Amino acid sequence: MNLIELFDREIQNVETKLAQDEWFYETFRNNIVKSLTPSEAFALIPQAVDLVLREDDLRIECFELLLSLSLHSETTEMPQALSTHATCQ
Repeated sequence: MNLIELFDREIQNVETKLAQDEWFYETFRNNIVKSLTPSEAFALIPQAVDLVLREDDLRIECFELLLSLSLHSETTEMPQALSTHATCQ
């Protein structure tokens, strides 16, 4: 699954979607996360981080998606894609 493409597709006409369902972002997030196994959720964490860094207006929504994926992954392990960029000070 390409989370970024899915997110971009879903937020098209977002104003209309929000007018129909004020909980659109929560519904969208829950539908994605509940369809994943913990290992699939873990694999999507780097893409969710990219969304958080990319989005300005929707940063909070993207962060909530990241948090949901992290919790659903049922691990405290850092994804390899992130740990290669982590630095200790």
